[in-house]
Amino acid sequence: QKMEYDGAEDIRNRMRESTCAERARRRKERYKVQRKLSDTNRQKNKILDENDVLAAALAITNNSGDKIEPLKVLKESFIDNMTHIVTFMKVEGASHALIKYLLSQNSMEQLLAMECCCNLSLGDTKTCFKLAKGAAPYLINMLHGFSYNLMNVALLTLGNLSGSGNKTCQILHDQGVLKSFEYTIKIPELREAAAKAIIMFTKNYLNDLSEEESLSIVQSCLPYYEGSAHIQWLLYHFSSLTFIKPLLISEQLPNRIIIYLSRLTNIQADNIIPITAQVRTIAFLSTDPEGCTVNVLLDNWDITLHIIKFLMRSNYRHLCKELFWSLGNIIRHNSPEIKSKLATKADDLRSVISYVP
Repeated sequence: QKMEYDGAEDIRNRMRESTCAERARRRKERYKVQRKLSDTNRQKNKILDENDVLAAALAITNNSGDKIEPLKVLKESFIDNMTHIVTFMKVEGASHALIKYLLSQNSMEQLLAMECCCNLSLGDTKTCFKLAKGAAPYLINMLHGFSYNLMNVALLTLGNLSGSGNKTCQILHDQGVLKSFEYTIKIPELREAAAKAIIMFTKNYLNDLSEEESLSIVQSCLPYYEGSAHIQWLLYHFSSLTFIKPLLISEQLPNRIIIYLSRLTNIQADNIIPITAQVRTIAFLSTDPEGCTVNVLLDNWDITLHIIKFLMRSNYRHLCKELFWSLGNIIRHNSPEIKSKLATKADDLRSVISYVP
């Protein structure tokens, strides 16, 4: 029995190791593609261990010697195994030395240091907090540079750091990250990366922003609403805030969403995110006391009804829930004008319910 137990335990251990290795490989590929970074110089079959990380960490803390190769090792090691991040952070002066290379006059050193920070930002909360304390001013300043490659990696890093928790977001906020996000959202080549970074930031810090800050972010994003799925998702989150709704309504967002949804010919993986974001935005906006959004829906009832039936026929079942959320807000609205309009649409509403699979 002992031998059988040991054998089973050995199999489980090997399966766990295999699973961890596969996850690490997929994680590395995903982030490499996301950042579009070149990986041609690395020996693909080299498996990095703790000694490699320690040697590379010590190498960048020394004032002499080549820094390119140790930075490459660190960049890859942080993706290969999360324990390598812990090993690196324990080396005295290593993180400080790495941050110093963000200011290097050698463009390759600077890019590699930025990529190392990006991969470090995938670490635990403690790592991200320490990295943010040291690197935030340099990362934020990088967003006002001239290299879109560096700026893109900086945005990814700031987004990862933002996702680690409220305390790290507070550091970034105190360093003025919001203004830099608003600056980069205007640049077409960086817009999606900037929007994703803001999404990560507001996920943990939305309730800590002032009304003025929230309004400023929304205003900076609105001109690009139709062309960015990430901005649509971001503004869906902001549409839950009472003081944001008047701005979105004044910018004709309900009308713009209806136009988008009415032009849909199919629903699939590449457009389900913007569709979901816009349907949820309508649901939030339909609670406004003035009834502006609900009136837009009712005054364009034929189009609204077409959209509802089209979305309900999709294979994405969550859309039914989102639609009934909106319909519930419409039916429960207290405006006498809206109640009067609804009275003429009772048959249509019953037909909508019959559409539910």
